[in-house]
Amino acid sequence: PKPIYRDACIKYFNVVRKREIYITGHIEYATHTLDTEYRRDQLRGRTDVGLPFGYYPADDPSQPPVDTWHAPAVTFYRNWLDNLKNAKS
Repeated sequence: PKPIYRDACIKYFNVVRKREIYITGHIEYATHTLDTEYRRDQLRGRTDVGLPFGYYPADDPSQPPVDTWHAPAVTFYRNWLDNLKNAKS
């Protein structure tokens, strides 16, 4: 499937004929959730966990993360719920 929405690291794929939606990423995360997970994995010595894409300013994990996904996430969920409500009408 081809991504039909990508903003602030939110991606979802819609397979129209089968009415399936696939969401990647964690748009439900609070600002520091991924930071906590990343630092935990680094302390455990995990080498398979890379720096989260676009999460830290200038890709510098010594800087606090900036929440760039909250507003698009709210819009996504609001639109999804509106679509479900309208489909039942």
